[in-house]
Amino acid sequence: MPLPISDQLLRLLTFFGIALAISVVLTPLVAHWARGRGIVAIPRQDRWHREPTPLLGGVAIFVASTAVIVWAGPHDLRGLGLVGGGTLLFVTGLIDDFRRLRPHTKLIAQIMAACVLVFCGVQIGTPWLGVVAIPLTILWVVGITNAFNLLDNIDGLSAGTAKKFI
Repeated sequence: MPLPISDQLLRLLTFFGIALAISVVLTPLVAHWARGRGIVAIPRQDRWHREPTPLLGGVAIFVASTAVIVWAGPHDLRGLGLVGGGTLLFVTGLIDDFRRLRPHTKLIAQIMAACVLVFCGVQIGTPWLGVVAIPLTILWVVGITNAFNLLDNIDGLSAGTAKKFI
């Protein structure tokens, strides 16, 4: 006997699948475009890759997730917060790809992006968490962002992993 799936869960899974499909299609296209223009990470001792690896994998992730949020996400302040906070993180990552931002600069941008989410009403948890939900949301956003930033030490891995979680 199949398990009943709520309409909300089915919608979430559908939009997840759409974002995943967009990301799967865009990631190799962006990689090809970046490689053709020499926008690559050159092998270094502190990286694991042995050949030039295309940068800009975040472009595919950003476009896929933002397209689905704009198309099917909440059309209220929360949706604006998701797009605004995500855009701030995307721009920070893009600048870091080309200019190597200092860790404290990236941390400030991550905290700001998390605050945009909270200000717009996006929080994790349930109502019974109360005031703990706000710092927990900020900690979660900063923690997940840094987890992917650490994955980025292996060039190309972040885009490949993130598209599994979009």
